[in-house]
Amino acid sequence: MMRPSLKSIAGHILPERVKSHLGILRDRLQRPDAFVVSYPKSGRTWLQMMVARAYQQTSGLALEELLAQQHRNIGDKDTGRQVPIIRFGHGYRYKYFCQGAKFPAWYYRNARVALLVRDPRDTLVSWFYYQKYHFQSFNGSLHDFAMTSGSDRHPEDHLARTGIEPILKYYATWLENRDCFRDLLIMYYEDFRAHPETQLRRLFDFAGVSVPEDVLRDAVQFASFENMRQMEQNRTLAWNALPGGKNQRGFKTRRAQVNGFRDELCEEDLGHLNSTMRVASVACFDRYLGNRAQNSESAPVHTTRRAS
Repeated sequence: MMRPSLKSIAGHILPERVKSHLGILRDRLQRPDAFVVSYPKSGRTWLQMMVARAYQQTSGLALEELLAQQHRNIGDKDTGRQVPIIRFGHGYRYKYFCQGAKFPAWYYRNARVALLVRDPRDTLVSWFYYQKYHFQSFNGSLHDFAMTSGSDRHPEDHLARTGIEPILKYYATWLENRDCFRDLLIMYYEDFRAHPETQLRRLFDFAGVSVPEDVLRDAVQFASFENMRQMEQNRTLAWNALPGGKNQRGFKTRRAQVNGFRDELCEEDLGHLNSTMRVASVACFDRYLGNRAQNSESAPVHTTRRAS
């Protein structure tokens, strides 16, 4: 007869409030050296593939294991030294602060956070296709998706993230809480498309990871759109971030274009989205409205504060 574990016993006898606090403590203790966060469909899967490939080359660990992000320690295969760990996600309970709910500052206090930003109009179009053809949770047109706000829905409802407002609230919330981070690095999807090796180097430097140039080049080549599309089509990896499916319009690897929204949105849609962006006035989106030079050489935002 198997004896119950201490964990299972604690789960039955501890009050819910105590279990909640223990869960918070566990999450804090398991934090990585740096976070990369973004709204869905902003290029995070592509960036995660590049980082995982670089880790694979330097550590010798299996790619799928690294993509699963379960490692608490990654060692350099040549030196044996521990390598700083970068973890990817949308954020701790991000669906709630997409609607302006309280930000989990307790979790990110004194953390290094890299915020991946994409033109929210491109993000919206890509998110529409994923909702409609992958999740099959939205049955309307792109026009309907662009003009609708699901802010009155429960945060866990897929339709709570229709329209551009949740995207703007998501990034505004990160910027409003920047003072609680140890460091904040703002990276742009468009800059990665233009100069992937340079931008990947910036991320690794930010996280304190030393990566040789040949490993950077290999990571960029390995994570090319063509290779990732083939991996998704063939289900090469047991990784739910490349789910594949019958309809390629619902793939993660859909187009990977900059300014692709111009081919998809009508003038009415664009007028509404641009107006909403101007009213929201989220600083990291200024470049998309002509308030800042839009070329890929524009200076990135990187703030640092002394940990308290």
